[in-house]
Amino acid sequence: MGARAAWASCDAFALLDACPVRAPGLRVLEEERADERGALVTAPPRLGLVDGWRPDALVDSVTLHLVRLLDGATTLEQAVEAAAAAYDLDLDDVLPGALVAVRSMLEDRLLRLPHPTA
Repeated sequence: MGARAAWASCDAFALLDACPVRAPGLRVLEEERADERGALVTAPPRLGLVDGWRPDALVDSVTLHLVRLLDGATTLEQAVEAAAAAYDLDLDDVLPGALVAVRSMLEDRLLRLPHPTA
């Protein structure tokens, strides 16, 4: 089953119960760059695969924290709750964006569903 078919068959509740896992070769790029005055500024984190043939995905800090929690044993719901708590955010504010981001990362094959739910 392709990545799109795997997540497309999951409604939001099924996806929250799933245990996504980071794709082999997933890399996190976090870097600082000098601005016009020479001060170091943190660039937004990016996710990519070591194969290098697809563009990196820009993510925010909460999404990056979420991705780091997705180990194939942690449900998406548990990871979203932990990421929201880590940043002292309301779960209802984090959940919609997390679902969109995870679906996108599944489609881009940055995440995988080891056992897709139907």
